[in-house]
Amino acid sequence: MCLSATPEMSLVVYRTTSILFQLFFNYQVLHKYCKKSFLPWRNVPVKFEQPEDENVLLMKIIPKKQLPVSTEYLPHLFYFVIDGFKRGHQKVIPTMEKWVPGIGTTLIVPPQKYKTHFANSIDIFTEFRELRPSEILQLFLIMLEHPDFHASPFIPMMESHLVKDETIDSDLVESDDKLSDIILDEKS
Repeated sequence: MCLSATPEMSLVVYRTTSILFQLFFNYQVLHKYCKKSFLPWRNVPVKFEQPEDENVLLMKIIPKKQLPVSTEYLPHLFYFVIDGFKRGHQKVIPTMEKWVPGIGTTLIVPPQKYKTHFANSIDIFTEFRELRPSEILQLFLIMLEHPDFHASPFIPMMESHLVKDETIDSDLVESDDKLSDIILDEKS
């Protein structure tokens, strides 16, 4: 259920993985099965228990034939979604104004070709979590078309985030290699 979540569901379920999954894959729920038939019962203290779906879904997942954006802009889209959902109640227009100054008026009155993609108009109070994946993609495309996009703070922020992520991943690999070496030395 988490991957196919919508804005109407709680923020605990509707997250970045839901949005990215729905942008890159077509899916169909083939059947629902009772979770207790497949998984053992869990003894979790009530204070740590998280809301769960009682069903296991059998799904058909197929990658979309066309990527939502060109491969050049995939890291930008990834960062856009990740950063837009990092806090639960992040507002669209103020956040995007930080990324690309001057984009607010374009979002309030979107170009004609994007008007049909939004269920409701976007205002200063609209939050990222209220938007469907297709609407989030349209916001991203509007941002890409903005004349100041390539000189905006968004690009250095995205690059900094990706470098930080890459550094953390490589540090984990290096520490894992060191741990393996220590274990091998102890066995010798």
